[in-house]
Amino acid sequence: SVWSFNVKARWTRSEFDQNSQGPTTAAPDLTFIGPAVWSQINTEVYQRQQEFSINPNLQGRFNWGPTRNTVLVGADYSRFKDTGFMNVDFGVDPVDLLNPSFTTPYTKPSAASPFFFPFFDFNQVATTKGAYTQLQSSIFDRIHVLAGIRLASIDIEYFERVPFSGGGFFPPELFVSSDTKALSRLGVVVDLVKGLSVYASYSEAMRATGFTQAHTVAPEYSKQREAGIKFKAGELSGTVAVFEIDRRNIPVITGVAVAALSEQNSRGFEADLLWQLNRSWQILANYGYTNTVFADSLQGIPKGNHVPFVPEHSGRLWANYAFEPSFLKGWSIGSGIYVASGQYVDTLNVYKTDPYFTVDARLGYENEWLRAALHVKNLTGEEYFLPYPWFGGQVAPGAPRAIYGTISYRY
Repeated sequence: SVWSFNVKARWTRSEFDQNSQGPTTAAPDLTFIGPAVWSQINTEVYQRQQEFSINPNLQGRFNWGPTRNTVLVGADYSRFKDTGFMNVDFGVDPVDLLNPSFTTPYTKPSAASPFFFPFFDFNQVATTKGAYTQLQSSIFDRIHVLAGIRLASIDIEYFERVPFSGGGFFPPELFVSSDTKALSRLGVVVDLVKGLSVYASYSEAMRATGFTQAHTVAPEYSKQREAGIKFKAGELSGTVAVFEIDRRNIPVITGVAVAALSEQNSRGFEADLLWQLNRSWQILANYGYTNTVFADSLQGIPKGNHVPFVPEHSGRLWANYAFEPSFLKGWSIGSGIYVASGQYVDTLNVYKTDPYFTVDARLGYENEWLRAALHVKNLTGEEYFLPYPWFGGQVAPGAPRAIYGTISYRY
């Protein structure tokens, strides 16, 4: 009645092979030929990731005086392997985007071509181990406190077979990083009156970063502070929060095939609302404002510049309807719209994408044992552009209409 024990384990593998033909710079690089002429390259980017993780823990629940308590003690282990390469072929005719004509068909870059160049070829293994304990308590059913600490260790081995820095090649090299750190988390919720609570939280984290090509390997560290209110008034409930996140050792591109580790700061607020009109109708709305900037000056990136790929404003409005008649019991439909402001494409904040929106839809069925759903993303096929991370200052088309199916069975 007090103690329980469980173990969770997961194994995942994913890979992609991306083939593309396009320019290498954001501005025309062959202006001596024409004002809108770009040189082009054939590119192949390949990446394979594999991870195994396991997390056993022991949980105890007990009451003591005016408190209800849950104590958690556990450990975790994960091994993450990241492998990939990027090869290019410069033997492609340039293109004038004022009068576009793509005369060279795409071919996969090959070492047999005199224009072949390997930008990188890497293999990284990150091993994370940790032990933690946490106490969650409710005092007089009005004050809820959570406190925990985790002793975490991360070992990173990053092997680069074709390191490249504007001046040329370096010999293959192994970069190693190892760090151990105590990470804390603390949170408190106070129920002021029925249906109204205030809360605050603080947490620290450490994790391995992915491919950097920075010739410096180190874990990412972060600290997050958050405060807000939670409310429920009749059929309306929601959360309004402000937050600040400090991160360091974040890889950022500073030039073609060259990166460095940066410090970044994010501040903003979020609002989530849920309106349950009746047993059938449910309306969800959320809005987020995020101001993410570089907290240090870095190889030509001024301090205070906005971090690329982060929309300053974003939000969603969604309506869901659950059918009432007995012959349709368990069925539901929903639809909504997602809106995002433009995002900076490059670290110098010269280029920015336009705002965009997408319409999504869902058809679902659920009973005591079965849950199934069909999701349609970008239902109307909106055409929009998002920042593209290679060769800073470029964009790529956003995802077109896509259909996903999910099914789960409980027993």
